[in-house]
Amino acid sequence: AREAQAAAASAEHPATSPSTPVAAEATAPEDPFAAVTAALADSQFSDAINAFQAVPASADGADAARESLVSAVSVQVRDAAARGNPDGAEQLRSQLVAVDSTAASTLEAVINRAYIEQATAETVSAAQLRRVSAVPPSYPRNALRRSLEGRVRVEFTVGVDGRTSEIEVVETTSSVFNRSATQAVSEWIYEPREVRGEVVPQRVYAFLEYNLE
Repeated sequence: AREAQAAAASAEHPATSPSTPVAAEATAPEDPFAAVTAALADSQFSDAINAFQAVPASADGADAARESLVSAVSVQVRDAAARGNPDGAEQLRSQLVAVDSTAASTLEAVINRAYIEQATAETVSAAQLRRVSAVPPSYPRNALRRSLEGRVRVEFTVGVDGRTSEIEVVETTSSVFNRSATQAVSEWIYEPREVRGEVVPQRVYAFLEYNLE
C-alpha cells in the first residue's frame, strides 16, 4: 500500500531535472559603413565621403565601401560637368582625393573640358583679351564725302595663334563702314585666351567708332 501511495505521489509531483540553457539568437555585426550607404542612397555625396573617412581604413568591408563610393561620386562628377556645372564637379572631385587620389586625378580632364566649354560658349568683349597688334580702321571715302560718322559692332574668333578669323558685322549704323571695319579687324593680333592651362579659341566682339573729329 505504501508503495502504491509513493507511486501516486511521484505521479502528482514529478522529479525536476536541471534546466537546459536556451541559446541566445545571434545578432548580425553592425555595418561600419551603414552611414556611407545611407548617404549614397540619398544622393548626399559629400556626406558619404565624410562618413567613409570617419571609419578606420582597417574596418571590415572598407574596400567594397570605397569601390561603391568612388563609383557613385565619379558618376556624379561627370554628370555635373556635363550639365555645365564644373565648379560643383570640382568641389566634389577635390573631396574624393582623400578617398582615392587616382580616381580623382582621372576626373581632372573631364572637369577641365567642362570649364573650357563654359568659358568659350559665350561671346565676350575683346577688351578681356590683350591686343598685341592693331591696325586702325581707315575712314571710308564715301563716308567722308557725306560727313558721316558711325559705329560698327564686329564679332570674330581669336584663334590659338592669336589671329582673328570668322569676322562678322552684327550691328552697323551704315553699311558704308562695314568693309573698313572687317579689314581692320582681320589684321589685329591678340594674346590667345588660356583656360585651365590650355590655350583655346575664343569668340569675341568689338566696337569700331568712326568720328570726324
